[in-house]
Amino acid sequence: MSSSSCYDDSPTEASEDGHTEEIKKHNSDDDKTVVITQTKVIARRFESWHEKFLSYKEILDYLVKLGELYQHKCIIERLGYSKEQRPICLVKICSNRHRRPQMSVLIEAGCNGMEKMTVSSVLFLIDYLVKNDFKFMVEYLIIPCLNPDGYEKCLKKKRLPKKDQADVDLTKCFPIRSETPSFMANMLDPSPDTPPNCSLLAKVVEQNRINVKLFISLQASESSITYPLDHYFKEVYDFAVACKKSMGWDSLDVKPIVPALTQDKGTSVEHIIRNYNQTVKFAYLVNVHNKSFVPEEKFILTKGEQTLCGIQTLTKRVYRYYYKQRSRYNVQTVVKLLDSTE
Repeated sequence: MSSSSCYDDSPTEASEDGHTEEIKKHNSDDDKTVVITQTKVIARRFESWHEKFLSYKEILDYLVKLGELYQHKCIIERLGYSKEQRPICLVKICSNRHRRPQMSVLIEAGCNGMEKMTVSSVLFLIDYLVKNDFKFMVEYLIIPCLNPDGYEKCLKKKRLPKKDQADVDLTKCFPIRSETPSFMANMLDPSPDTPPNCSLLAKVVEQNRINVKLFISLQASESSITYPLDHYFKEVYDFAVACKKSMGWDSLDVKPIVPALTQDKGTSVEHIIRNYNQTVKFAYLVNVHNKSFVPEEKFILTKGEQTLCGIQTLTKRVYRYYYKQRSRYNVQTVVKLLDSTE
């Protein structure tokens, strides 16, 4: 086990009825049976992938290797290229690719190149999903790094010179439209100054607009889970609170994104809700950590586990929202919610 992590390598998934297990070992010296209680973790390292922040080339190699080993449930697609001609990939994960999923969950990370922990956390999520079976029919559509140019620029540097900071943070460059035209009219028409990252995200939403019911943007700017205020209803807030509890981050705040009337551009969450709210009713900006947190490599597994628990909780709640009246669907999950409604 690496000295940078407090996690054991041996268990691969959590127990449904608890987080500990007893292991009996026979000691031949004194002929006694020793009972050891150990905590079960929900994912383990994939070679060195969860030990350090990867270069973008290593991320692509990692995804290709997962796709080859788990091709029955994982597909890697190239969406397009960044300004510096780095490929931007979409990871599709479904427990049974021969059956049509009831809903899709779209997740994007790495829109701000300085937020390395968002990328490592979503890689942790991908690693878990392909190595463990989730029991209800959901397809995960994951963009591990939406801004590879900014990510590579910031990977080895703690602070960038001002001249190099252009296009590093693309979290608020998404067009916001107040009108709600037809679906095809919602397709983002890229202007010359629009980063390709924005148009590629819109492309994924447009291609999967019928099935996508939940959208999550992973960022690392403050201690909060946010949702658009102009598309609020009770379940939106309740599900965010459940997400906070499952992440175990007590100081995490749940609050709305207040729209600015004169605002032309905003976050991907605002863009999705303003243009696709007829199908995507739930959209959240989930922060992995705040700006004051130093994203050291020893926290990769901890933040990855928190993020996984939060995303699985949101997925479960949204799935139940749509399919709770249909008894034939099994909505159990290995992630145990920490609220009293279960």
